[in-house]
Amino acid sequence: MAEDFIPLEIELVDKHVVRYKTTRQSLVSAIQRNIVQMNNIKEEEEYLNNPKSVANMTLSPTENKPLNPSITQSSGQFFREDSGRISIDQIGSKYKAKPHSVIFRPKMFLRYFVIRLIFNHLGPLILLYGLFSNEWLNFCKNLGYWGFNKRVLYTYGRLFQNIAIILCFVFYPFNDCTNYYIYMYIIANLLECVAIAIKLSFYHLSKQNLIMKYDMEQVGNYVEKCVDADEWVIQSDETIQEEIKSSMERQQVEETSFVAFFMIDPHEEMMKKIDGHQIMTEKYKQTNDKFIGDAKLMMKEVITFANNNDCWRKYIAIALILAVIRLSINVLLELINHNEMNPLLSILGKSQSLFYYFTIICFMLFTYRDLNTKVFCLSQISHLVSGQKVEAYEETKLFPTLNLLCITSLVSWVNMRKVFLDYGLQFTKRLTYIVSFIMILNLITLLGCFILFYLKLTTMTTTFFVSIDFIIVAIFFIMIVLQGARINDHFGIHKGLLRKNLFVLQQLAIQAFITPEYQFTPTDYIFKALSEIIIAVKEKGYIEENQLQSYITFALSSIENVYNDLDFYEKDKPYMVLGIAMTYKLVLSIVISVGGVVITWLFNMFILQK
Repeated sequence: MAEDFIPLEIELVDKHVVRYKTTRQSLVSAIQRNIVQMNNIKEEEEYLNNPKSVANMTLSPTENKPLNPSITQSSGQFFREDSGRISIDQIGSKYKAKPHSVIFRPKMFLRYFVIRLIFNHLGPLILLYGLFSNEWLNFCKNLGYWGFNKRVLYTYGRLFQNIAIILCFVFYPFNDCTNYYIYMYIIANLLECVAIAIKLSFYHLSKQNLIMKYDMEQVGNYVEKCVDADEWVIQSDETIQEEIKSSMERQQVEETSFVAFFMIDPHEEMMKKIDGHQIMTEKYKQTNDKFIGDAKLMMKEVITFANNNDCWRKYIAIALILAVIRLSINVLLELINHNEMNPLLSILGKSQSLFYYFTIICFMLFTYRDLNTKVFCLSQISHLVSGQKVEAYEETKLFPTLNLLCITSLVSWVNMRKVFLDYGLQFTKRLTYIVSFIMILNLITLLGCFILFYLKLTTMTTTFFVSIDFIIVAIFFIMIVLQGARINDHFGIHKGLLRKNLFVLQQLAIQAFITPEYQFTPTDYIFKALSEIIIAVKEKGYIEENQLQSYITFALSSIENVYNDLDFYEKDKPYMVLGIAMTYKLVLSIVISVGGVVITWLFNMFILQK
């Protein structure tokens, strides 16, 4: 379409050749220009009729200043013509991505990594540049380097700890234990800088621009309604709603048709929470008294139920207990070996070791919790198309089975599945990047320690702790990839359930073709419920007899299309964990590989010790 040009002048070259001249604008460009003109006329008429309806957008809720005119340019300048082709240039090429998109930006990662690394050693000296630029002070305040709040106190607490440890390294003699604390200092600061840089590098460029220039306490989430990653662990109702909304935008889900019809009505308490009649038209409400479930509210209830039954405080407690146990073993070994150590360096080094170990365990446990929540959500998706009754000892079934004859419910089921897989994408990606770095860092540390131990440049105690750290991290890593395999396994589970429902509908279609005297009395739960629905539809006159067969055929083809769609995503676009499409076979290979590395390392360590 963009290559079709408007002929202006036709030139007759000879009897068989016709040459025509064209404008530089395409048909699409002409259509777009007309649309822009009509929109401008409509906006002018609206303003003339009601001037108060057009309000100026402001950057700050406290200041009523209009935006820069370059930002509020007409939509006609949004499109740029280039030899008859249309290209989008939305206020510069750096704003092409949508604000709710989740993209890792290496340049931003390097910028924040270097800034954090400099601050960890120079501290407030980097604030001196704020004497020449007020934007730099706002930028430092947003990063927690300036102001008075919990994050600033934590940042400067870590800074003073690093300075004290460096002074101890400078003024006190080195020994074997000092080497271990140098190692802990390097990896702890490296992990902290990488984690903060990864957290900030996923923000949209429009948000990056605000972080670098304005005080976020005043600007807020003006461009991008993005929940802070620090709040993700708690997941309040507002956080859940915002992230579901972002996932629906990424998956292009139409909210007005995002409803579900059930075989039977849910219990009264749940009906009040997921009632979807408010999004239906008034005419529909008057002609249909069947309960409608709002799929958006259904997803919120599933996620809330999963979070309440898997409290984040439990993982904090586990990480703290493991960190304290590791610290206790460290102190015990130092007492047994009678290691001479400066008391100040010993206290600072142990506190940094405790901080490092607690941090990495928290990152890995929260990643596991996020993926475990997805597994629970996909299990509820399975229950929505499963006719089997859930026993008391199995997983809770929050909602009844969907009406499989309703195509709207089937489409909503597919969209719910997509949104659940996408839910928390920006936070899950951040955590998986950090976990991948932790695993790589521990593997490099293990290999480095092996070389130092072979050269007799490190002690048995340091080697023991590095080995234990790697084993613990490897165990949590395997737990995470196992959740990824469980998520991808639900592709097969859902396909099996759809295939079973397809067979049930085929039997129901046979019932519709034969005469009543040859029909049999159904005993299966789903078959009986669908038969009753068809009888009720006939009696109320919602569908005629001659239309029933066509509708059932349409329902069969719809389920088959969903089945084929799942098959495509299972093969070509599976769920990625740590950048890998996990399966049970792949998890088994990872377990064998990690086990081989640990056994080989311990075997060589004991041989070299002899």
